[in-house]
Amino acid sequence: MLLNKKKINLYQKNGVVALYDVIDKRWIKKLKMGINKNFSKPSKYKCVYEKKDNKELFYDDYCNWKNIPEYKDFLFNSILAKIAAELMNSKKVNLFHEHVLIKEAGAKKNTPWHQDQSYYCVEGKQNVSFWIPLDNVAKSTSPEFIIKSHKWKKKIYTYKILWKYI
Repeated sequence: MLLNKKKINLYQKNGVVALYDVIDKRWIKKLKMGINKNFSKPSKYKCVYEKKDNKELFYDDYCNWKNIPEYKDFLFNSILAKIAAELMNSKKVNLFHEHVLIKEAGAKKNTPWHQDQSYYCVEGKQNVSFWIPLDNVAKSTSPEFIIKSHKWKKKIYTYKILWKYI
């Protein structure tokens, strides 16, 4: 077992748990190489959310793991799938997709609050997403999560930040 029972129970109860230093630095280095390949030749799904002086500051791309060997290697050979299985109390893990989100220094635009599940074309409760920063990220620019929002009956597609719930 990679995770202790307390972390797994927190995830099951709250829908979110922080796991620090679980991804080896060699994987981080490999993912950075993959990102460089990805954005030198992005897919049709690339989207730019913020530009300044013709420089892209906030952008993303997804569904590239089949084309980027570093992504595929990480997804299938790192401990990520084992961690996902433990968090979901599952014997099997299926990959839905990877999503790379880049916010360069100086980006001002906030990411709107949303529930990932509402964007997925899958049903069920055994679903886990990982946020894996490849650089040091200040708390002030880190994602925020609403505890137990995974148990809400209504799906939220986009929302302003709900400060009173955080």
